[in-house]
Amino acid sequence: MELLAVLLALVAIAGGFIIFWTATKKKPGRNPFATDFRREPAAHVADHRVRDAVLKNGFTAAKVQENGPFDVIIIGSGMGGLTTAVLLARAGKKVLVLEQHDQAGGCCHTFYEKGYEFDTGIHYIGEIRNNTLVRFMLQQLTGGQLLWTDMDKAFDIILLGSPDIKEGVEKIPMVSGKEDFINNLVQHFPDERAAIVKFVNLLQQHRRAVPGGMTTKLLSPWSLRLMKMLGLVDRFTPYFKMSKRSLQEVMDEITSNDKLKAVLSYCYGDYGTPPNEASFGMHCTLLTHFLYGVSYPRGGPSEIAFHMIPEIERGGGQVMVRAKVDEILLSPSGSVSGVRVSKGGGGAVDIPCKTVISTAGVFNTFEQLLPDSVQAGNPHVDKLLNKLRHSCTCFSLFVGLKKSSADLQLPAASYWCLPSIDLNKDFKAYMEMDAIEASTAVPPVLFISFPSAKDSTWDERFPGKSNALVIVPGMYDWFAEWEDERVMKRSAEYSELKAAFQETIWKRTCALLPQLEDAVDYLDLGTPVTNKHYLNSPQGEIYAADHDTGRFDFDTFSQLRPETCVPGLFLSGQDVLTCGFAGAMFGGALSAGAVLNRNLMADMIALRAAVSPTQSSFPMPTTAATMTAATKDKVAKKNE
Repeated sequence: MELLAVLLALVAIAGGFIIFWTATKKKPGRNPFATDFRREPAAHVADHRVRDAVLKNGFTAAKVQENGPFDVIIIGSGMGGLTTAVLLARAGKKVLVLEQHDQAGGCCHTFYEKGYEFDTGIHYIGEIRNNTLVRFMLQQLTGGQLLWTDMDKAFDIILLGSPDIKEGVEKIPMVSGKEDFINNLVQHFPDERAAIVKFVNLLQQHRRAVPGGMTTKLLSPWSLRLMKMLGLVDRFTPYFKMSKRSLQEVMDEITSNDKLKAVLSYCYGDYGTPPNEASFGMHCTLLTHFLYGVSYPRGGPSEIAFHMIPEIERGGGQVMVRAKVDEILLSPSGSVSGVRVSKGGGGAVDIPCKTVISTAGVFNTFEQLLPDSVQAGNPHVDKLLNKLRHSCTCFSLFVGLKKSSADLQLPAASYWCLPSIDLNKDFKAYMEMDAIEASTAVPPVLFISFPSAKDSTWDERFPGKSNALVIVPGMYDWFAEWEDERVMKRSAEYSELKAAFQETIWKRTCALLPQLEDAVDYLDLGTPVTNKHYLNSPQGEIYAADHDTGRFDFDTFSQLRPETCVPGLFLSGQDVLTCGFAGAMFGGALSAGAVLNRNLMADMIALRAAVSPTQSSFPMPTTAATMTAATKDKVAKKNE
């Protein structure tokens, strides 16, 4: 028996060595973190003509011909695609980013209507206030140009209950900081301190396990199979043991207090999966992110793309909009040979390239952009897609208000409005309704945010005004019959159903926050088919593949990786790691690392350790705002 134990141990050690060797044996490309790219921040640019020149660079075949050929083509300009593009540009690759919308940024873009600015997908970002990897990565990606405004310490406010019942609505704030988070909740649940402390301890345990989960994206598929066969997965990291459990399952173990369970699960809408189906690991990732403090981009979310695109251009790359990729082209041998971009008025432009990175999502990439023969010839692809499901879609109500945030007492925070403590029942009942019934029903959750109160430049740019964004989950089937109709020109039946949902959502919002009702100046509702049009998501989903427990199974999670079965084709964005801004960003870094054969997370950590963690600005002889064109070229060449 002792001999057998020794042999098994030797096999395990040998297996671990093989896993490490297979992950590191490839010749690496250039290190995009070899230099600290942070510069002194320039003045905020408010001129729309200057911004549009960066964010709305329209696609033409002539521009491609003039600026090509390209080493890498990236489909999609969301956070994942732009992150990958910046890092590859820093490593000497000439990158072309193609965006089907009329401006770059994906869910980071903003738009203007009737004198108001609206954000679309970035509502708050955690881990910006201290020397975290999130903050440091963003500083590198934007050259230190992206600035932030701290939001309220009570970053989320739960409104639990309904104004039309006797008990009314209870307000429970969620605050940043570990001890403050615990003490605040104990004030509302004085008998539940032990449960609350246990919950926070689990959040921290999971955070420590995340690097192990990410590492599985770096290992070869066969080494992962060996790891599983030898029973090393849970010894290597507790990430999967925690992540394959549902949020509800863990809540039921922590406490018998149903109200506390609901409060601790309140932000399930941030990834779109109810507690009884959601991965506990995904919930841990999200809440831990917020405990470090929450911030908002100064100048709005479009600042993100505005400061990343020049970093791509410094490497000779381009980001072009109104460039819908219809097909990923393959050579006779089955490897990538380029992409086909549709032209307005018919026709197409084929762009040759041997490396293509898709941020369009795993469903779009394999079911829409690649020939059917790829999926038919690779059973493991079909098996993977069958394990996944589309995440839920949503409605977005954009509200312009003719009073300032101060006048309306709007917080630099978000409201989560939950009609009852039975989150699973409310969500299920709503999603099982037909469209007509749902259009007049109380939604299972309303997320209400005020970008005007979060952005320190808003009052200067839009004096005497404010805005709000209300998000409600929905079903794509409710609007699917109108998906092929032209945007802004859809039928009367569509408009009537849209108006019914808009009225219900706005009425509910005003019942909870009555000061908004008389200040309304503009209202418009984005529906699930609106999402499909602008995001090109198959079912209007905003979180890519669903974040249920099945996605975090070891086999499934490790297969959702940058490399694909098609030589030269890589994935990036939310499906590579997790949904959300930070998830897409780190997924983008993993994708760039796969192309470069480098562990870019290790490279970034090494750079962070080498520079002063307290240094926030980097003086230069001249600022970006006053540089001549020649000086800018010199700085760009030096940074390359």
